[in-house]
Amino acid sequence: MLIDRQRQALAEMLSLPLADAAHAASEAWGNAAHLNDVLEAAIHGIPYCKFMYALRPDGIQISANLMQDGRDAGDV
Repeated sequence: MLIDRQRQALAEMLSLPLADAAHAASEAWGNAAHLNDVLEAAIHGIPYCKFMYALRPDGIQISANLMQDGRDAGDV
């Protein structure tokens, strides 16, 4: 099926860049400024990614809202 092939292609395209971003974010966890920098750099290597941010396991956001063209102006 076309949809299954598209899903597989998307998974193959995104799995490595997302894994790399997750690893880099884990190294920066606990330092909000560094985490923002890591995510801002990572978003450019993830095809079709429009937004990126980090959440704690309890759902609280701990990073800025990152976009391809920078950070949300309302974020610290």
